[in-house]
Amino acid sequence: IGPNVSISANARIGAGARLITCIILDDVEVK
Repeated sequence: IGPNVSISANARIGAGARLITCIILDDVEVK
């Protein structure tokens, strides 16, 4: 596994975490 693959994997994980956080925040605001 090269460094580029690691970076792209981290980017996908970061994007997924931000997406989940946004969904949770939206859910809390609705309630």
